[in-house]
Amino acid sequence: MHESETTAAPASAALIALTQRGARTIATTHLVAAVQRLAAARRDAVTVAAAVRSSRLSWENDHAGLLLSERQAQAAEERAEAELRALAEAHYDATGEKRPAPGVEIKIVTRVEISDPVAALTYAKKIDLCLLLDEKTYKLLARSQDVPGTTRADVPQASVSRNLDAALAAGGAT
Repeated sequence: MHESETTAAPASAALIALTQRGARTIATTHLVAAVQRLAAARRDAVTVAAAVRSSRLSWENDHAGLLLSERQAQAAEERAEAELRALAEAHYDATGEKRPAPGVEIKIVTRVEISDPVAALTYAKKIDLCLLLDEKTYKLLARSQDVPGTTRADVPQASVSRNLDAALAAGGAT
């Protein structure tokens, strides 16, 4: 080995170590800058969210009467729809007519009730459906096959068009 080779090896190692420390310093600097940007972005988001909440509260206070009217109108709509559904289903029971009024259709749907929760849970565990009874999934299963602990009945259910004005404009029972 020549003398220049022996002195070059330690010098290269020192240079590599310096370069690695410099890379770490650069990486740390970038990381710290990224942390600072995120902290600033979070502060801005909190500030904007607080301003939105404040504006929303102010608007709600200024328009309390309008918001009350909206809730009342929604409740009236729900009552009217429930009444229409009940009348349509009663009409179907009496006549068998599936299109009793414009925009109203009777569909036959299968409703499942769990009549024996213990039997239902036992069966659900047996078929690896669940550890606890998932009533929604169990009822879906019971719609298509006989499962213990359920009763199944096909019942009429009124379906009301979203666009009743168009249905009424079309005229007559549809």
